[in-house]
Amino acid sequence: MTKTMCSEVCGPGRETREVTCHAVNNLGWVDPLPSPHSSCPAKTKPRAQRRCKLGDCGAPYLWRTKPWKSCQAVCGRRGRQRRTVLCVTRAGVRVARHLCPREDRPRRKQRCMGAPVGSPLAPR
Repeated sequence: MTKTMCSEVCGPGRETREVTCHAVNNLGWVDPLPSPHSSCPAKTKPRAQRRCKLGDCGAPYLWRTKPWKSCQAVCGRRGRQRRTVLCVTRAGVRVARHLCPREDRPRRKQRCMGAPVGSPLAPR
């Protein structure tokens, strides 16, 4: 699952991700290759976009995120991935987290699906 960073550096924005459908076998293993979307019930499909806000445009401190690190799972298994979330001044200088608004803090962790072994996305 590839997710983008917030589309805006301040004020309301959108975070987008690719949503795919995957088959699951009797042992709970997820097929790493996507299935047609028609194979999955539409009502269980997760949203591809969500709102984000790294801080008010007039605020002295804003949240900044680094790109997501690779998924810590292999071959169709579920895992977690992380990214760095920092509180910075308007000039981009890192400051203590308590200075940024807690309600605007972006997620630091998310669930992910491991890439197939041998794929260019698989960890080495």
